[in-house]
Amino acid sequence: MVRRDTLDAAYEGNGYYVARGLFTPEEVAEIRQTFMDQNANGPVPDLSETIGAHGGYDASDPLSFYPRMMHSHKHADKPVGPLSMRSMTHPRLRPLLAALFDEEPFAVQSMFYFKPPGARGQALHQDNFYLRAKPGTCMAAWVAVDDADEENGGMMCVPNTSLLAI
Repeated sequence: MVRRDTLDAAYEGNGYYVARGLFTPEEVAEIRQTFMDQNANGPVPDLSETIGAHGGYDASDPLSFYPRMMHSHKHADKPVGPLSMRSMTHPRLRPLLAALFDEEPFAVQSMFYFKPPGARGQALHQDNFYLRAKPGTCMAAWVAVDDADEENGGMMCVPNTSLLAI
């Protein structure tokens, strides 16, 4: 079990923690390739975000072909399903989340955001506004499957918002 006092001081000071290398490069490559293969022909019914003819996106928007995939862990019939479940309950992730929250984590949601060139990023938001976890013990674990930096739109985190970035 990971002890909270052994975690990077950033979580205590900033309210988020970056766990570089928690997943191996091979695991990250598998996640990336599996989702790219799943979306090879465009949005996937019942998996991809679809609102209107182009997922609520203008046809010229790169995200009309690459909309986010929602609750992929619930799709055991698709290659992304078992992979998502395995990733969100990964044995190296669980003890880290447990230590950060001082309680056992409970996985409730999985999403995969594509970042094709020219696409806009995800706006700042607060996950628990949508999840309504009580007593407000909601933590997001975010895994970058491509390089993420200032030039291509890296992650931004508001201090003290309970985020684990991998």
